[in-house]
Amino acid sequence: MLHPILADAFLPGDTLSWVAGVVGVAAGLGFLWLLFTFLSLYVRCLLTGAGVGLFDLARMKWCHVDYEVIVKEKIKLTLAGLPDVRAQDLEAHALARGNVTKVVDAVVAAHKAGIALTWDESAPASRRASSTAPTRGRAAGASPPCARTACRCGCGPG
Repeated sequence: MLHPILADAFLPGDTLSWVAGVVGVAAGLGFLWLLFTFLSLYVRCLLTGAGVGLFDLARMKWCHVDYEVIVKEKIKLTLAGLPDVRAQDLEAHALARGNVTKVVDAVVAAHKAGIALTWDESAPASRRASSTAPTRGRAAGASPPCARTACRCGCGPG
């Protein structure tokens, strides 16, 4: 509680109740925004037992992660009997520019075939493979064919 002198100096009249009301309305609007933005994904997560919450979805949106893909793949893992892979692992793989869908499909296929392949084994291998993959028919790190000649395509001098 504020000292009576300070309370009179800083909070005249009903200012405290107005501030509390404004903060309460802002918090309520923020929760409604979360609920309506992610309602369908959140309901799917609840019905399948995927374990992705509203605040996880909001964090993914604010981190610019494709949260719909993460939720879809987490549901796929959960329904395949692999609930131990966390949504944060999928999110980290997506942020590292890995192909989440291909890795999930590989882990699920290995699980169905009885092969012991975990997420921790397959995700780094996927990122290593994608970082060394050739781009547009050229070897990784090679310059475009017309980089040393004058051309009109915009990739080299001229």
